[in-house]
Amino acid sequence: MLDSQPRTTKEERKHRREFLLLQACFIVLGIGYLFPFSALFQAYDYWRWLFEQNIEFDLNLMFWLVNILSLSSVVLFFSHSSITKRILVGFVGQFICISLLPFTALLKPAGHPAGNALLALLLTLTGVLSFMTALLDSAILAFGAQFSQDIQQALQVGVGVSTLIGAIYRDVTKACFSRDEGLVASTILNFAIGSATLMGCTALFVALIRSDLYHKHQLRNRRKRKVDEEGGDRIDAIIPINGSSVHTDSTSSTNFSLDVTPSSESESGLSASLLENSDQPYFAFSRQSQRSTSSGEETGTARRADSTDSWSGPQPPKASIAMKVGPHLCVLMLIFVVSFGLFPALITTIPAYSTLLKPLNKSQWYQLLQLTWFAVCDTIGRFLCHIRFGLTLKTMPIVVLARFALYPLMIALATGRLASDLLTTLSVAILGFTNGHTTSLIIILITEFCSPKERQYAATLQSFSLNAGLLGGSVVGFVVAGLTGIAN
Repeated sequence: MLDSQPRTTKEERKHRREFLLLQACFIVLGIGYLFPFSALFQAYDYWRWLFEQNIEFDLNLMFWLVNILSLSSVVLFFSHSSITKRILVGFVGQFICISLLPFTALLKPAGHPAGNALLALLLTLTGVLSFMTALLDSAILAFGAQFSQDIQQALQVGVGVSTLIGAIYRDVTKACFSRDEGLVASTILNFAIGSATLMGCTALFVALIRSDLYHKHQLRNRRKRKVDEEGGDRIDAIIPINGSSVHTDSTSSTNFSLDVTPSSESESGLSASLLENSDQPYFAFSRQSQRSTSSGEETGTARRADSTDSWSGPQPPKASIAMKVGPHLCVLMLIFVVSFGLFPALITTIPAYSTLLKPLNKSQWYQLLQLTWFAVCDTIGRFLCHIRFGLTLKTMPIVVLARFALYPLMIALATGRLASDLLTTLSVAILGFTNGHTTSLIIILITEFCSPKERQYAATLQSFSLNAGLLGGSVVGFVVAGLTGIAN
């Protein structure tokens, strides 16, 4: 009895370390997910040197057009393929594409802008990169939907951090070389670091799906599925995990607790809620009072799950899931219509107006710093998505529609009808923060709204809606650029 408290504290610390490790893994996966898009567009000054014109709108449109077509094909014809294999192929493909981008500098004619052949090659490479990203789109949200809100939030934070990391990479590499002699060298270094980042993300994902930590979670999911499918009022089972007796107790689909008791003790176990309010599947700690358990002494290690990709048993009709989440997916789509109609292409066309900052226009540092500022605000918004500011699925459309006011404001700044660096900075901050916060929050809200068996297909629909919004935003940005002349 005297040793129970130290043992309990030790087990609690162990579980908390595992939880934090899993969060860190998903942040890194989120970084790799959209990092190539960030790396591609953070090098906008290099593309302008290469082609001596603004091609950001063309790249943006190509990337998201191929992405939505590829994602549609995957959803329609390959939705039952392995989630983990799609993620792995996506990461490896992204790595190869980013590694090839620096070679475009070798094809530029000396003293002349690159021609249409090189532009076609770049657009083709962008399309392949987009296809690989679509493979990740079709799987990574479904992969994260198997886990708790905290883990899903970590994934969204990683997505936001990827934009920030891409901006920091470009800022640092550009600062290391002079503008005239070092633009190509800084870009090659930027893409090389980006390739190394993607290699690290790929290695981490492989390590994660092979780890005992991940398979403990999968084993827990299998036990939970068994409870749901049998529809029993109560099920008790002992799951041996690393020499400890794990006592699972479920009285309904809204409660799933796990008690870890050292095998040498017959009482004083550690209680940790695994599924709080039906959406906390993994190590969502609940500091409840300790209670004794009288489980037998069993030892061993968690056996690996047979399937890591989906809920087993009868699945809800896909049409009913689509009808259920359809209106909320439209809201998610509109978030990205606004965000990616303005970012990154239109932001790079807004010049500095004040005497102090005008010298930064020639070196294009001003636009690069605004992209970095967007990434900072986006990341802050994702970190604060646990603060909901009263937003629900019913109130979210109000914020989303209000964001459309940023279109005329930022177009006026790009065309010179408004000339204020302060207003530019404030507009970019609002765009970035609301993008990060509302995106992360609405994905979590939709996941909460769905039952566990609905979440994987709902996550696939979220990916489709998200990318439809990205394509819609890129089309709107392309049209606006053509009508206003800001792309010239």
